[in-house]
Amino acid sequence: MIIYAALGGIKGTALIQMIKIVLLLGTSAAVAVLVLNRFDWNPEAVLRAARQGSGAGPAFFQQGLQLGTSAVDRLDFASLQITVILGAACLPHITMRLYSARDVPAVRRSMSWAVGTVTTFCLLVIIMGTGAAALVGSRFITAADPHGRASVLMLSRALGDGPGSVGTTVLYAAMAGTVFITLLSSVAGMTLAAASSLAHDLFAHAVRRGRAAPRTEMTVAAWTSVAVGVAAIALSVLVQNWDVAVLTTLAICIGASAVAPALTYSLFWRGFTRTGLLASLYGGAACALVLMAFSKAVSGTPAAVFPHADFHWFPMQSTGLVSVPFGYLAGWLGSRLEHRRRAAHSQESRRLYEESEARLLAAAE
Repeated sequence: MIIYAALGGIKGTALIQMIKIVLLLGTSAAVAVLVLNRFDWNPEAVLRAARQGSGAGPAFFQQGLQLGTSAVDRLDFASLQITVILGAACLPHITMRLYSARDVPAVRRSMSWAVGTVTTFCLLVIIMGTGAAALVGSRFITAADPHGRASVLMLSRALGDGPGSVGTTVLYAAMAGTVFITLLSSVAGMTLAAASSLAHDLFAHAVRRGRAAPRTEMTVAAWTSVAVGVAAIALSVLVQNWDVAVLTTLAICIGASAVAPALTYSLFWRGFTRTGLLASLYGGAACALVLMAFSKAVSGTPAAVFPHADFHWFPMQSTGLVSVPFGYLAGWLGSRLEHRRRAAHSQESRRLYEESEARLLAAAE
């Protein structure tokens, strides 16, 4: 991952992303076809088997099986949907791809392909998820991983001709390779995004005051990729026994609460100012961080990061329902305050000019 980010740059990570899409869609489509073929292409039979294999009975098709059915749990579900919709599309390692396109029509074509690809993959995920519940069963899935992250691999093994057969080995290896290259491309993209931000914003503009040469900035970005990757490896070794899946939720929450308001205002509001931009970025990110630190995802539940501690006061696992409006509000308030400050400064300048106008004209005469 470090090599791809440091040496390949945006082109190298884009290449691995394209390879990932081909393998991901191809392997997922093959698994989905095998699932439907196992049940004679009868979706109703798949759903019946999934309901039975889930161990939840009729509740398998009802909302609340994961988060609960209380009013707060339903709000948490809505918050999660809002966060995923806004946050996943605004993550820095995704939005930076838009700047690598040649022109605006190329960006639009890329987004059209991205929407179609993501939609297709989501449909395939539904088939694979119900297939895993039907053919593997929740008891075996949760025994391997309480969060079910190995369910697709277990499904590919269950769809084979039997343990040790060529078909089972090939299908399992293809799915494992797809999972690996997906993680490789995602983390390489995030490493490159972090390194580019540090090299461009911190080094080129904060340290060098905008006087850094492009070649120097690229060199700094490459070495920063190495530093970010090494730091990530060190941190992952330290927390390898922790359940840090909450970091993924946190990243999406920050994207929805900080980046989404900044992009929306920048595109559709001419009155958006630099102060509003900083307010939405810092305010939305800070709100998401504080709420997530004291949420049920970090403490207070068996699936939390600290299951044996309880210091939560925010009753949800996703912060989007609160932090997203806060980010938009912070951006609006910041822009309005800057407009008022500019108006006050303009009026003060006009008053000073009017007070000295007669003296200036007299001196000119």
